[in-house]
Amino acid sequence: MLIGRERVHACAVGRQQPRTSAVQNRLYAEQNLVRAVRVTADAPETASAATPETAEANVPTPNLLQITENLYNDLPDAPTGSYLGSMGLPVATGETKIGISAWVSDLYDGVDAHMDADALNADENTATIGKTPGTDYAIVPLLVQVEYPADGAVSEIILPDGVDLLSYRSTDYEPIPADEQEQAEILHQTYSEQSAAATGLYVKAYADFTAQLVYTDSDGSSQSRSDCVHEIS
Repeated sequence: MLIGRERVHACAVGRQQPRTSAVQNRLYAEQNLVRAVRVTADAPETASAATPETAEANVPTPNLLQITENLYNDLPDAPTGSYLGSMGLPVATGETKIGISAWVSDLYDGVDAHMDADALNADENTATIGKTPGTDYAIVPLLVQVEYPADGAVSEIILPDGVDLLSYRSTDYEPIPADEQEQAEILHQTYSEQSAAATGLYVKAYADFTAQLVYTDSDGSSQSRSDCVHEIS
């Protein structure tokens, strides 16, 4: 079985293969546009027909409740505010939460993308992972989640010595170490106009280990989670 990659951004959903920034931005814009239609679909119609001169003025401004119900109702925590992003659509804001855990659930259900709320809010995440049959190692799936990251914030996944990050080209019985470029893309993230982000990754381990996620806000403050302990059996 080919080891796949799954990454979720709020309003940018799907099982993604690596893409250039331009292609990603176009995908985000298209999917955001489809969802944004719902925000104004239920707004009261104006009494008079809009003209080209008044069309912009007559467009209703959605409130936070409408934004939440139509764009962000699948996030673990409701937003506390929003701002207009560079693509002209609302970006929800709220208290930043981070988490690193075993990747045990599918983030994409074929229709929409979701975060793993239980893993994000768990006080600790411990999992027992069996070794690949006929080998002395285990392939461990990890899930990293950030809810309401600040613009300009960054995160880093820290793996201990002896734990190898795997390329998404790996298979169950042919683990391929990630090269320097892929390591940089997976382990280091910068956030911009995102209400949530989740990344699934795979590592190869021979013994128990603890992985750590460090998130640094745009103001320099930081928080970390290192409660993802995997027991190799």
